[in-house]
Amino acid sequence: MAFIQFDAKTHPGRVRDHNEDNIFGSADSNLWVVADGMGGHACGEVASEIVVKRLRSSYSEGETLSAAIELAHEAVTQEAEVNQRAKGMGATVVAMSTANQQYTISWVGDSRAYRLRNNQLELLTRDHSYLEWLKDNGITVEEARKHPKRNVITQSIGVGEPNPDTVTGSFEPGDRYLLCSDGLNDELTDEEICALLRSSENSDVVTQTLIDAALDSGGRDNISVIVVDIDPQSRKAAPVVSADALKSALKSDSAKKTWLPIVGGVAAAIIFAVVLVMLK
Repeated sequence: MAFIQFDAKTHPGRVRDHNEDNIFGSADSNLWVVADGMGGHACGEVASEIVVKRLRSSYSEGETLSAAIELAHEAVTQEAEVNQRAKGMGATVVAMSTANQQYTISWVGDSRAYRLRNNQLELLTRDHSYLEWLKDNGITVEEARKHPKRNVITQSIGVGEPNPDTVTGSFEPGDRYLLCSDGLNDELTDEEICALLRSSENSDVVTQTLIDAALDSGGRDNISVIVVDIDPQSRKAAPVVSADALKSALKSDSAKKTWLPIVGGVAAAIIFAVVLVMLK
């Protein structure tokens, strides 16, 4: 049986006056959830809370993640029908479960799941968004980050008829999984997220470092992160760079460009050393 260690944090950001995200994590339940609420009159946080509570209860009763998300959608729409102030509220969600050396990840919207394996980062989810459609039709990653409709989603819980996507696979000792709301990846590139995930062996340090970096980059939305480590003592060692140095590097546009692409092993250590020298 794999040893699982995790940490979960959420922050309202620098612009919003309240937090519409809700998160849950339990190694005993083998379940982790990030829900990003939306809707006026503080109903976004109501929607995300309903999603997390209903998903937890449905999953504990034996439902699959995908079915639990669909039941959460029904719960949100039912609340909106009886509460006029809640009309139009909704949420995105990403959830992960583990069992028998396997992971299952289901999602609706643009909340994401990543995996760090052998110091290489992989995005495991695919956003339900207009921007993803544009990427399929030739828009570049850099253009996507600046597009005026980059936050338009094509599916959400509580609106329309969402169709949850699901990916499954085998986890390996040393794997590190990240679940996050778009308040993280809207502020940080995947290359920056990769570097920060490699910055510490401690999941609680990494979650705080990710949030701090997103805040330093603007913090324009609520930020939620969950880092799940599978047998962390087995993780392949990466070049160690302090969290403070990484966050300092994030503040420099030139440093961001220098990081592309991030590579492993000794080469990465040399590149980072050069970057940090240039920053002094």
